[in-house]
Amino acid sequence: MRGAPRLTLSTLLVALVATFASLAPVPAAAEEVATAVDRQAYVSSSEPVDPYNHDAIGTHVSWAADTPLTPGGPAAWSFYHVDLSSLPSGAEVTSVKLTLKYFLASDSPHASEPEINNTSSILYGCMLTDELKPAAEYSYSAPPKIDCTKGSITGTRDDTDGSFSFELLPLVSSWLHGTNTGVAILPLPGSPNSAYSVTFDNSLTGAAAVFTPAPTSAGGGRTVVVQNPQPAVAPVPGLGSNTTQPAAPVTEGSPAAPAATPAPKVTVPQAPAPAAGPTPTGPFGVPWWALALATSGLLALVLLFVPLRRAIFSAGGSLGGGVLRQLPAHGPAVAVAAVAVTWSVAFTGYSFAYPNAPLLGGGEQAASDLPGDELAPEATPSAETPGAAGNPTPSATSGPGTLKKIGNTTVFVPEGGGPPVANLFSAAQDRVGISDSNINLCAHAALTYANAFQTTEDDFNVFWTNLNAHGGIHGRTVTQTYKNDNYEPTTAIQAAQQCKDTQGGIFFLEGGIGFDQIPQVRVWAERNRMLYLHHVATEQGGEGSYSFAPLPSVEMMGRFFGELVTKKHHGQNTGVIWRGSDTWQPGRDVFEQVLAADGTPVTGDFPVTKNQGSYANEINALSGHNGGPKADVVFIWENALAVPQIIAQAHSQAYFPTFVVFPFNLETQTLTQADVNPAIEGVAVWPAYTKGQYGGPFASYADDIHEFEREYAEYRPNTDLGGKGGDLLFLNWVAQKATAQMLEDCGRDCTRNKVAGMMLSGYQKTVTPNCPGDWSRRSHYGSYGMTIFETYNLGTGVAWRPQALCVEHP
Repeated sequence: MRGAPRLTLSTLLVALVATFASLAPVPAAAEEVATAVDRQAYVSSSEPVDPYNHDAIGTHVSWAADTPLTPGGPAAWSFYHVDLSSLPSGAEVTSVKLTLKYFLASDSPHASEPEINNTSSILYGCMLTDELKPAAEYSYSAPPKIDCTKGSITGTRDDTDGSFSFELLPLVSSWLHGTNTGVAILPLPGSPNSAYSVTFDNSLTGAAAVFTPAPTSAGGGRTVVVQNPQPAVAPVPGLGSNTTQPAAPVTEGSPAAPAATPAPKVTVPQAPAPAAGPTPTGPFGVPWWALALATSGLLALVLLFVPLRRAIFSAGGSLGGGVLRQLPAHGPAVAVAAVAVTWSVAFTGYSFAYPNAPLLGGGEQAASDLPGDELAPEATPSAETPGAAGNPTPSATSGPGTLKKIGNTTVFVPEGGGPPVANLFSAAQDRVGISDSNINLCAHAALTYANAFQTTEDDFNVFWTNLNAHGGIHGRTVTQTYKNDNYEPTTAIQAAQQCKDTQGGIFFLEGGIGFDQIPQVRVWAERNRMLYLHHVATEQGGEGSYSFAPLPSVEMMGRFFGELVTKKHHGQNTGVIWRGSDTWQPGRDVFEQVLAADGTPVTGDFPVTKNQGSYANEINALSGHNGGPKADVVFIWENALAVPQIIAQAHSQAYFPTFVVFPFNLETQTLTQADVNPAIEGVAVWPAYTKGQYGGPFASYADDIHEFEREYAEYRPNTDLGGKGGDLLFLNWVAQKATAQMLEDCGRDCTRNKVAGMMLSGYQKTVTPNCPGDWSRRSHYGSYGMTIFETYNLGTGVAWRPQALCVEHP
């Protein structure tokens, strides 16, 4: 037949492949949609009187000064429920963000309400264990139940648009695979002088979700209906109560499980398959019936290709006759093709009739196979209850030993030796951040000021680089990362959360220098059950179960400074310039108590603000230029950036007292030789370092200085150890050396419970050039020694040198 279509096997295969490809899933782009915050409420501890007068247009979060967040503690909390029902089945959710807009103090109608110190607020979110009801009456003595161990988040404040935002992803996974309960927004207790109250506008509360829809078949179409945010539901009246003793919120669930670490994505559970059709569970998401039908069709085409081709071109005007003539010659091929097609058609019909039949792959999935079950381990609360007296984790009871109650923690002390084991972490959480090959550590630090000290983040890991190159710790390499806390409490909490969210988790958190940051992060660490080793901080709030200071406290340092002044300058008029912050004040208070007991007069006391810049008024008063008594000694209780400014401004006014300060090389390298006459005195909890100095007062730890400089020459040769940050790098290096020894002593089977148990049980170790470590006197403080510094003429400039090493009293 001239002009008849010419069928070839390749043509048929191409057509079949094109048809099959049309069944493959079509990748979907990420979408962002608004989701409704359909319930809002708050409770206040000021029962039976609500200071917000049962506010119907706002919710409130507050914390009152001098009172921790404990039963009876003045506070207000808020609660929100986000409707996630509009998220499509099978979608991969990567973000659900709750945004709260706060009223400014001048806003009406809230201008007369107790909006206090808004910029000091640090807010935190925790999982509700019961669903927030739209018509329930809540009070502070009977609030919605929460459990921070099942999911926690930290808020981010943006004062440019007056908002707090919370990434809810750590909670969403539980909501989508269980009950959408809601979130409690509560205050992190501030310092004693940092009360705050924040009011949020209900009408501006909103949430948005980012998700990638599940793949769909081309041509099949998909309609996603997303609800627009509805007007916020006002808090239910009746928040007040006749109860006069407010109670703490009820916490449920295992205290062993810390807050959930956000997974990269959360999968919305697949909706049940409709009765009219099967569930696509075959390869590429294509239904098994479609795969069977396509396979049998392909087989039939291959088997019948030759007879059909001959029938078409030899039909002689009768296609049917040509087919009939070919059947006898190709009987087996025709028979197999007929069976295959018949079976696949029957299979397709059966699949549509019985979509849930297990053999068809369309049945209900077991719970362990549901999308999203690959969530991080922390998302699943443990059945164990670490922390309960006399109920240690299984790992703590291997072999004979003794149970001891130390503070609020039970510690198992093995009879045959080895690290004691605290009862803080469940078996699942005990080895987070540590594997057979790696130990993962993270620190919050003021990286903001790295340039001022002429350092970079990469400069701070030389010790670990060298250690890893020589076998690590029991064969494990140590990975140390840093998150910028910006030298601010709020940012420090965010940095701590970022550390916690590190892929694979961290073994413990470390805290860099920062009197203001550490107390707030300690609260966060206790709530998140995160092992936390931190720098110098005030003792108030420092006796929790999870936080430990390898160094003396703020109060200990204040005492030592006072003893130094009374010993060397007994009876001389002394002035004090100090950071006007409640986290610095305890050190100043103890300093002045020591002077008062000695009879050494304090002739001027001046609190200053952070980054004040000009200290002319304070200097005028202390110098006697305004007619008052002149201070012969000035104790500067401020950071290293402020010290040279104060000294230089004093000298510019011809005022030359003896200054007593925190010693840093940044100070001596900023000042001139004339500025250190008389010599400046200092106290530190780390050894002095000047590049190339190995003799005299440096001789006792010269070997450490040589090793420090050797490692930097090998791994960071361009780092200027003679610059402003040389001593900062040295004190970091010696601290890491002590940390490595502690991990070494913890043993090959080291766990978080063992690290905590060692310190709680009185771990003792001296690691030069650190002062002796001794946790036996107070289980949360590991050192009591301090080093006295003094400035001297180096010949090429001014430098610090040690006068007395690791002494508890001058």
